Amino acid sequence: PTTHELALNAMFRSGFGEHSMEELFSALRAKVDNFGFSASEFDAFEFACTGDEAGVELFLQVVAGYLAEPRISEEAFEITQNKYRQSRVLELDGVNEGFRELQRLIFKDEKAFHEPRIDEIDTASVEESREWLLPELMEGFLEVIIVGDMQKQVAIDLVLKTLASLPLRKIDKEEFSTARRLDFDMPLGDYAIRYDGAKGDNAFGVVAWNMGTFDVSMREGAALFLLSKILENRVNDKIRQELGKSYSPMVNYQSLPAYDDVRFLRADVDCLAEDAQL
Repeated sequence: PTTHELALNAMFRSGFGEHSMEELFSALRAKVDNFGFSASEFDAFEFACTGDEAGVELFLQVVAGYLAEPRISEEAFEITQNKYRQSRVLELDGVNEGFRELQRLIFKDEKAFHEPRIDEIDTASVEESREWLLPELMEGFLEVIIVGDMQKQVAIDLVLKTLASLPLRKIDKEEFSTARRLDFDMPLGDYAIRYDGAKGDNAFGVVAWNMGTFDVSMREGAALFLLSKILENRVNDKIRQELGKSYSPMVNYQSLPAYDDVRFLRADVDCLAEDAQL
């Protein structure tokens, strides 16, 4: 669970060649509106930015630099690890920890969906991050998408000068149907998750329904979303308006774009701790 939280930031912090992170970020901030790097919900590493032609050119140069010489230095990893741990230790509201444990409960054996506990942050190793991230940055299949007010040939020329000048990489996408197979078996029954450090005497009652592994059309997905909002209105009428036990109950239809066969309805009701069981 810790690797995907630390590796990306540590890689950026390491810079590339003779360029430090501070130097690169300063140049990007001056040229583009925003930029980022993430492990996206579609099971891909994703660089993205918005900016004008000059900004996009600089961004592609920076991305090409990171892909040509990716590294995660010991120092950068340690700084990233300490900052991440500190942010968790200083977190003001313990309810966040409760929701992290809920995520671990719903996706019991799927660590990609877990956020790390403090002890996992402390024991994370730089080698795990390097093994997970660096081979894909150096050799992985690339997909380049440019959307906006730019002439096609200009976009092609920008890519030719940057990403297309990298050493030969994989030229085909991997078949991810097996790798993406999700062991999703939502547990049945009632569970209590306790957390410390909450602001006041608050709790959440959460109920989730697994929708099963079957194909859902766009129309059916829209119907399930509408169903969630109907249920939300009923929960609101009963628990907030009639009983006065909650302030902002919510019901959502949730799906995962990378996993077509995972979807569920989830109702979250904020309340006092003694009312959670009710």
